[in-house]
Amino acid sequence: MLSPYEKEDFICGRVSLSDLAQTLVVDYEHVENSVLSIVKQSTSFVLCNAELISRDYIDSLCKELNERLAETGALSVSQLAKNWDLPSEILYTLVLTEIGNKIDAMREGDTIYTRAYVHSQLNYIRAILNSLTKVTPVSKLSAQLNLSPSLFWSLYDELAAANEIPGTVIGNRSSNLAYYVPNLHSMLVKSFVLKSFEQNQSIGEFLAISIITVLMLGISVKSLCWN
Repeated sequence: MLSPYEKEDFICGRVSLSDLAQTLVVDYEHVENSVLSIVKQSTSFVLCNAELISRDYIDSLCKELNERLAETGALSVSQLAKNWDLPSEILYTLVLTEIGNKIDAMREGDTIYTRAYVHSQLNYIRAILNSLTKVTPVSKLSAQLNLSPSLFWSLYDELAAANEIPGTVIGNRSSNLAYYVPNLHSMLVKSFVLKSFEQNQSIGEFLAISIITVLMLGISVKSLCWN
């Protein structure tokens, strides 16, 4: 017999072939042959993961996903599969393939975003980078924004191409050792080093101050260079 949840899925447009065979008390092979015939004759149904699924059921999931995205802006694919109790094959093959079509969103890794949400994050990144005055780990920024690293860098590059980033990134992007260095921070460091050099005649003292400055302010030696 079908469980209450399985009955609901059956009524809504989704049922497994094994449940059909058990409910109809017929051999699985007969059910499978009948379902293959149905799918062949009608575009309203599809066979996936040994389940007979109606196109209307898929459309209802797409509609629900659009509604949930309109509320949250972003959703985890894994969490979505868990909430819907949907096998990954059905989710990836029949639902997520509608992103950009019936689903007004974009997918990056395990997360689905609305374009409005991504645009708001672009503005947020711009605001944060313009407000920073000290060296900051990029991983911290990415985590604060709740964005995947690849999406963060995509938005960062978009801002950089438009010359809207008042700073530079040092370190490897693919590691946690990448840091954002505001231009203001670099200017203050250079000014401090130059002033220290003017006040100290000894080259040894100047080098010592420079090294201490690098260690204290977390700036790369390269950024201390000036033309």
